Amino acid sequence: MFITKKREPFYELVRPFMDLNKLVLDIGAGNGSFAHYFNNPEIYMIDGNLDTVVKYQTKFPKYYHSILPTLPFNENMFGIIHISHVLEHLEPQTVYEALKEIDRCLIIDGILVISMPLLSDFFYDDLSHVKPYNPAVFLKYLTKNYSENHTRPKISSKYELIKLQYRYESKKILEYPEIPNKKFFGFLNKFFGFLKKLGIKKYKKTGYTLILKKG
Repeated sequence: MFITKKREPFYELVRPFMDLNKLVLDIGAGNGSFAHYFNNPEIYMIDGNLDTVVKYQTKFPKYYHSILPTLPFNENMFGIIHISHVLEHLEPQTVYEALKEIDRCLIIDGILVISMPLLSDFFYDDLSHVKPYNPAVFLKYLTKNYSENHTRPKISSKYELIKLQYRYESKKILEYPEIPNKKFFGFLNKFFGFLKKLGIKKYKKTGYTLILKKG
């Protein structure tokens, strides 16, 4: 179970697909943590923040400034496209157009990796967050055997689900109340004290990484 806020464990899920003969694109690359994790400065990268791109271009020579949904690359160029914690900042139509661009640039048998937060207690603490898109959105518009009830034309039916890994947050299974009359309700006080010692927790999904293969 992935109980972490770090991105590196989810980067590791991509390792089995990293092939030196394939071109890799990281969308919304930020400080280049994905390329740094795989020690590969030749990974293609884009980001919508020009200052960030300029800052890291000397370290990553294939870092470009581009704002989604546009991808400034040729068709069928990349073997792996990785996009982590980006799409939740976009309006639905922009997400849809970005997926079409990703599909255009990804080769047959290419791997698409999408990491996203889900709705949580702190999701809307970030004013740039627009909407948490669940995995079904991407399965619906990119894979074959899924709901045909679409508000927009299906982008592709060629993708296959390879892996869906959720991220979790652990929480106390319940909040233990203050007992107003501990002498009278002594058994309750002991019961809640026992649960507290056990450290019983529940786990809530707060994000995921989805890996799809384009057939």
